[in-house]
Amino acid sequence: MNRPLATVIVCTRDPGERLRATLTSLVACREACEFPFEVCVIDSASQGGSVAETVSSIGDAELVHCHRIGRPGLSVARNFGLSVAKGEAVLWTDDDVLVPRTWVHDLATPLLEGRGDALVGGWRTPMEMLPRWARASQVHGDHDSTRFNFQEIDSLSGLNMAFHRRVLKAVPQFDPELGAGALGFGEDSLFGWQLKEAGFVIRGLPDLIVEHRFDVSRLNRSALLKRAARMGESSAYIAYHWRHEDPVTPTLAPQVKAALGRQVRRLKHLFRADRSYQLSEKEFGGVVRYADARMAESLRGQPRKYALRGLVRCDAGGA
Repeated sequence: MNRPLATVIVCTRDPGERLRATLTSLVACREACEFPFEVCVIDSASQGGSVAETVSSIGDAELVHCHRIGRPGLSVARNFGLSVAKGEAVLWTDDDVLVPRTWVHDLATPLLEGRGDALVGGWRTPMEMLPRWARASQVHGDHDSTRFNFQEIDSLSGLNMAFHRRVLKAVPQFDPELGAGALGFGEDSLFGWQLKEAGFVIRGLPDLIVEHRFDVSRLNRSALLKRAARMGESSAYIAYHWRHEDPVTPTLAPQVKAALGRQVRRLKHLFRADRSYQLSEKEFGGVVRYADARMAESLRGQPRKYALRGLVRCDAGGA
């Protein structure tokens, strides 16, 4: 195969069978793509050799490559993927996503032709996958991209995003303290904000939609509570270290934490009393705010890890 013009990076850890479907959909993209591309699967310290076996079973070693790293963490895997990618356009999706046949062509071509520096597309989840209560709710944020503002884009979403390799000269890596396996969220959003800060153009492709077939167990109440807490902690990290926002003033912090703490305790009581109880969007937001305030207070006085809205960490890479 000629040198690929685009690289698709899929980071994964203990994916089970869902990875096979993702890779099958990516291999099918070759029929509609006019230029060579590669798929790099980054195995982030999975147990056993199931990822390599799945990649091998696809039967296209020229197109799909597996790289195993010994350290878990989504940002760590993303950064390793950047180090092995050969393409000029770097495309990203998750290990539980199905892409349309034209996805690689449609996402990489604008970058290769100089029509933007980064792109973000849409996503949706088949309604039949969701429990009835979740179909009209956006509490978990995974249904679809309807809340994503494609008109004024300033961030990215790892489900369906891409950027040209040239941006790495200014913003060389994802923050290893963010994302799954670390604080939980925000590594893709921060990377996008840094690109905007560096003057790069992010374009939206809302009609280029991938299908997100996530594990519905993430919708149970304990998973949603953990998700909300991690979202709050990740948000506080970015606010303190990158935006240089100070925590709530000492005189106000106890009041805020007490009020939010009461809400969290109420939720736990409801969960114990009613095993069918699910989080509302309002309650989910309350847990996010509580975790944000608690994390912000714990960061008070610590050295900032970025210059104000900086493009690289002050410690030149971090953990």
